[in-house]
Amino acid sequence: MESIRAIALSLCATVIVTAIFFFILPDEKFRGVLKFSVSLFFLCGLVAPFVQGDLSFSFELPAAAQENPNEQTTEAACTYFVQLVETNIEQSLYTAAEQAGCEAQQIKVQVHIEEDGCIYIDQIIAVAKEPQNERTLFECIRTHTGVSPEKSFT
Repeated sequence: MESIRAIALSLCATVIVTAIFFFILPDEKFRGVLKFSVSLFFLCGLVAPFVQGDLSFSFELPAAAQENPNEQTTEAACTYFVQLVETNIEQSLYTAAEQAGCEAQQIKVQVHIEEDGCIYIDQIIAVAKEPQNERTLFECIRTHTGVSPEKSFT
């Protein structure tokens, strides 16, 4: 990338110097000599970066720019997976509650995934449709998940 900048810089410098020489030139008879000199100067300016040997066309992206999309994708996938697990557990608990004869008005499950890949239930909040069935609903949830549910939403 530096070589491209060096070529552009030498090209710009050559054009500027050439323009200045043409404006300063006092007489038409020196134009031929000036054109030859300017052409030689221009050619040397263009060839100089190639002769120095540091010409490389390496277009590597910074490492941080390459990792960022992967991290975002992984985070989005984990978030989606957690939501999917929570929804599946909630639906399973609704079904289990109906089979036990105590319908739930609302069940909310919160889970998290450990670094080793294990999924843990953090919290279950349940509200029974009928208050007299609350104990049966909680016992059904505890039996199916091993987690004691809480009574109300906060």
